[in-house]
Amino acid sequence: MRARVLPSLILTPLLLASCSDRALNPAPSGDVDIDIPRTQGETRVRVAPHGEAPATFRSGPQVPVLLPEGITAYPGGRIVENTVVERGRAQHMLLVTETPDPVAQVTAFYREQLRRARIAPSLDIGTERHAGLGGALPAGGELVIAIREENGSTRIEISVS
Repeated sequence: MRARVLPSLILTPLLLASCSDRALNPAPSGDVDIDIPRTQGETRVRVAPHGEAPATFRSGPQVPVLLPEGITAYPGGRIVENTVVERGRAQHMLLVTETPDPVAQVTAFYREQLRRARIAPSLDIGTERHAGLGGALPAGGELVIAIREENGSTRIEISVS
C-alpha cells in the first residue's frame, strides 16, 4: 500500500509541471515554482507552503539517486524514472526500472539483496504477477520495493524514505 501512496504524492506536482514551461504564479496557500529544462530531461518543482519548509521535487532519468548500501538497481534493467524529494533535512527517493525478467526472478534477486544488506523484511508479500518487499533501514528510514508484471515486462519501483 505504501509503495502506491508515495508515487502518487510525488507524481501529482510533477503532472502539474508537465503543463507549463514557466514558473506558476504564487498561489494563496504558498509558492510553487516549476522549472522544466528540456535539454537535461529533468523536471524540478519547488513547493513552499506558507509557514512550512519548502519541498523540492526533481524527476527524470538523469536525476541521481542514492540507494541504501547493499541495494542496487536491477542488473540489465532499463531506468524509467528517478524522483528525489527533499524537504529540510529529509529526503525521499523513488527509482523505477523495467526488465524483461519474470517477477519471481526479480523478487528472488531483491530478497537476497535485503538479506545481504541486513535489512529485516517487514513486508514480503506477492503473487505470480506482483510482489512487495521492504523493511527498516539500519541507518533509519524505510525501504519499499514494489514489483509487478506490466505490459509484458516487469516494473520495479524502489522507494526510500
